[in-house]
Amino acid sequence: MNRKDRSWQIGGWLVLMGLLAACAAPVAAPPSTADTDAVGATPAAETAAMPADPWYTAAELTYSWINICTDTPPQYGGTLISAGEDRAMTTNTWFDASPTNQYLFSQLVDLSTELEIVPDVAERWEGNADNTGYTFYLRQDVTFHDGQPLTAADVKFSLEMLYHEDVGSGITGLIPLAKIEGAAAIDAGSADEMSGLVVVDDYTLQINFTEPVYNLVDSIGAFNIWPQHLLADIPFAQLRDSEYAKKPVGSGPFRMGEFVPEQYYVFEAFDGYFKGRPYLDSIVFRIGMTDSVAWIAALEKGEIHVGGTILGADRERLRENPAIRLVGAAIPGAFSIWPNTERLDKRVRQALMYALDRQAIVDGIFYGGTQATVWEYKSADPKGEWVGPETPEFPYDPERARALLSEAGWDANQELAFVSYYTRDTDQAAQAAMQQYWADAGIKVRIETMDSGTWGTRVYEQADFDLAQGCCGPANWIEFQQWYSCDTLYPDGWNAPRYCNAEVDNLVNAAVSEADPQQRQTLLHQATVMAADDLMTMGLWSENRMTAVRGEVCNFRSRQWAEPFPAMLPETWYLAGQ
Repeated sequence: MNRKDRSWQIGGWLVLMGLLAACAAPVAAPPSTADTDAVGATPAAETAAMPADPWYTAAELTYSWINICTDTPPQYGGTLISAGEDRAMTTNTWFDASPTNQYLFSQLVDLSTELEIVPDVAERWEGNADNTGYTFYLRQDVTFHDGQPLTAADVKFSLEMLYHEDVGSGITGLIPLAKIEGAAAIDAGSADEMSGLVVVDDYTLQINFTEPVYNLVDSIGAFNIWPQHLLADIPFAQLRDSEYAKKPVGSGPFRMGEFVPEQYYVFEAFDGYFKGRPYLDSIVFRIGMTDSVAWIAALEKGEIHVGGTILGADRERLRENPAIRLVGAAIPGAFSIWPNTERLDKRVRQALMYALDRQAIVDGIFYGGTQATVWEYKSADPKGEWVGPETPEFPYDPERARALLSEAGWDANQELAFVSYYTRDTDQAAQAAMQQYWADAGIKVRIETMDSGTWGTRVYEQADFDLAQGCCGPANWIEFQQWYSCDTLYPDGWNAPRYCNAEVDNLVNAAVSEADPQQRQTLLHQATVMAADDLMTMGLWSENRMTAVRGEVCNFRSRQWAEPFPAMLPETWYLAGQ
């Protein structure tokens, strides 16, 4: 596999590192709401007319991941202050995967409140008869923040840029860039453009593949659309250090504003946003406020509007605060253990799972199961589209665990190295519980916690581990191909468990190109059963991930659902009482 094929893998690793690496930076007071004009926002009086009633639906009131303000209709104005920070502003660049890219950039498609794929820049699309080609028809009213129109040429340029090795870009998604016609020519150095990306006219783009692709619309939202007119003259190898990288220009609902390193940065409302000006005048992100003690105190005092994800006793306490809302939902994947499949016999891997009473751990540590649930493959695929009914789930069975260890000739004096970057109180309690369950079954496990960078080196570069704790287990069937195939062993990919089963690979590859939905499902069921039996990953529990916000942050959304769509829709957020 060529390094260019790994943009989605690199993106996932960067997402992981960015979310977990805390920046211990000093925090200065950000601009206040009264300073809105100073950061370039347009006064509320110049905005569009207010939306008509009703401003919410009955269904939205049932969603735990949206804070609906039933007493206050949407209104313009105000500055929202967040304790969050984006690694693009602190550790990486905007060319890497970023969960907050929806603030500054647009994509071809988006995710609706009902979690269905809907148009964004692409107003419609269609595939050809055998799904080897797709045509996207773009809106004609989209402009970048500098006023230049966004066209099909920008989309073509963005896809080629992401694929180029010199960019080293990460995208949170699974776009099959290497299957676009002409990708091989770029790999060989005989072409600078992909022949499969055809600009039909200013607002029509065709994407042609070398083989059928049935999941394109599910993944095409994974990349930002970049302005060719600003980037075409910058060598790809220099993009990360360019002036553009410091103050990017996109076409999203907000534009880049003031940036004070190690203190704060500001996103300003973009008046020309094609869906309508955002309600908020600006959003201020405070850098360095990653410690929960600091942001919880600031949130309770009303010094900030948006905190971070919260778990454990703090969450239960904030739940009782009438000024605070907990917004979120269960993640589709699982907190998982990746076993080093090159070190551990399959029977030992199965014994490790049978030895764990995951339900008891969830009940005892995650507040009676209110903050997490035991993960099963079928929970990630309730419709059974890729998880077969015969997929094993490994319930607690210590006797079965001991029998498998005996069958495998297990040496009770051997000690396994368990490496983790999770250090929260709940995580450490869960790790200790697992260690005890394994000891009871006759397996010695040494827990080693470390920073995320060291963890990555140990797991990916050195493969110096027996068990590696991480997030998240497979949340869709494409991940079998993109994360756990024989082609994705490091350094060609980020296959943490170093799992390689050629039969699974063949089944999944056949499913990608299978035209008949029923046959495709059959292939995926066979692959899932096999991979689960191998314990490709050891799924533990799915955390009910909640973000703490002030109650006046209306329409705030927070849900880790199906990457690359966080379904944030920040243009819809507003502050009650403005």
